[in-house]
Amino acid sequence: MVSMLFPAMRVQKAPSDMVLVHGRGTGGTTTLATGSALRYDKGLLNLGIHLDEEFEELAQEIPLSTDHEKYWSSQTKALFDACVQLGFQPTPTGKLVDFDRCVHCGAVCWGAVQEQNGTAAGYWRNASKKELC
Repeated sequence: MVSMLFPAMRVQKAPSDMVLVHGRGTGGTTTLATGSALRYDKGLLNLGIHLDEEFEELAQEIPLSTDHEKYWSSQTKALFDACVQLGFQPTPTGKLVDFDRCVHCGAVCWGAVQEQNGTAAGYWRNASKKELC
């Protein structure tokens, strides 16, 4: 169904049977925020739940980078520049990837083919081995 609504999107199953939806369009993979580090805790903050400490702890363990900007396609760069010229204030979305160890295999949502721990998937894999989640 997803591919019918969004032709650029694909649905696959990971070896662990987890369903993965991925794709590429203008702006790269941001339609699905693959590997993106987005903080959405305003609703919890409104309830009096403060997660700053937890996010700081995560930041120490999971790399957060905007180094992907140098790999943007010409269309993505043009879109970003157009937004700047229109007076918007776009900012690159942080990614949960250590780009010093990234080989650009496109498998960040799978945990990357070289089984490196420079992705959020690597973090969860290690945490589950230690029975932390």
